[in-house]
Amino acid sequence: WASFRADLRNGLHKLRGRTSASHKRFVAFVIVDGALLRISQMGLGVIHDEAFTYVAYAEKPVGYILSNFASPNNHILHTLLVKASTALFGVHLWSLRMPALLAGILVMPVFYVFARLMFNRYIALLSLTFVAASGALIEYSALARGYSLTWLFMLCALLAGRHFTKSNNVVSA
Repeated sequence: WASFRADLRNGLHKLRGRTSASHKRFVAFVIVDGALLRISQMGLGVIHDEAFTYVAYAEKPVGYILSNFASPNNHILHTLLVKASTALFGVHLWSLRMPALLAGILVMPVFYVFARLMFNRYIALLSLTFVAASGALIEYSALARGYSLTWLFMLCALLAGRHFTKSNNVVSA
């Protein structure tokens, strides 16, 4: 783990060193705009899948959530995060959607880092603007369905796979 963390720190340090201040500001601007677009959609009406997930799973005990997969609406990790969020903040529309929103916002910087490592800063910035303004990704980030978590984990897996191919580190495998 120590070498994995060191590689991560060194990689982020190199990216920061090779990036101009104006580029960093523009990346931050795009991420903030993308976050605001996602937050602005939090007031959408509750859809059937969200309501069913909460009523059938999230308000049940943890053991039930982990053991019952009778319906594909039980995205287990997302359901557990919804349960935690609603237990912590109370049952509100925003607390129901908070895990998906946070994952949808985190997707943007993770995607930027991945594109920056794979290509260059211009392609990474252009790709980030597409992700920040993507209607489908904004909707998935605003609805309590767990798809934004899936995309976040896929991007983390791509970053880990890239690290594995570069360093042959077992932790990233």
